[in-house]
Amino acid sequence: MTTTDKNMRVGGFREIKLPPGDLAKPFFSFDLDGVIGTPLLGLDWTLSRKLTDDEIGEVRRVDRAVSGLPGRVSLKFKDLSQQLRYFGRRPMPGAHAGIAEVYKHRNLIIITGRSYLARKIVQAWLKRYQLDKYILDVFANYTDQSTRKYKLHLLRQFEINEHADDDGGIVYYLAKCGISHVYLRDWRRNAGLPYPSNVVRFTHIAEIARDIESRARQQAL
Repeated sequence: MTTTDKNMRVGGFREIKLPPGDLAKPFFSFDLDGVIGTPLLGLDWTLSRKLTDDEIGEVRRVDRAVSGLPGRVSLKFKDLSQQLRYFGRRPMPGAHAGIAEVYKHRNLIIITGRSYLARKIVQAWLKRYQLDKYILDVFANYTDQSTRKYKLHLLRQFEINEHADDDGGIVYYLAKCGISHVYLRDWRRNAGLPYPSNVVRFTHIAEIARDIESRARQQAL
């Protein structure tokens, strides 16, 4: 169990809060698959093109600590499936250098739609590729919400206004629902959608750092 997991549990739930960061830097969130890590089988076939801007309903947590043998066995099998999902995955080209560049300007976290069971696996993956020194924490989906609504819920809760993702439907949703700056990893399947003007496409993560620097210069004028 990690230090964060050892934090106070309320009603069997792990406390969800931002990690300590550099007070001089805002927070920035990344998706994982297709942005930092290579997508499954190197393909972008899971990306959504569904466009919606419906609001979030009541959010319920599903990550309560499990007791009893049947529940523990079920979780063990689900945990194994998550491990297999990340077996053999590597970082995207230029990911390490790009994240290091963005880290100069932002505190970094990952918000992924993967099950909360994948959190420790993702943390181990980040450590394997020496990305853990830049990524302060990983927030996998601990709610009953869809991926897009979970991400919006957490971004609002943490008051984070910048996010990078590879899913066109999610990027559209976040941009339409008030996230100020949304970065879209350029994949064939997310091309051609009517993205709002606050969406910036990128191929390499270092391009995000350049955009942040450009905005900072403009604000300083």
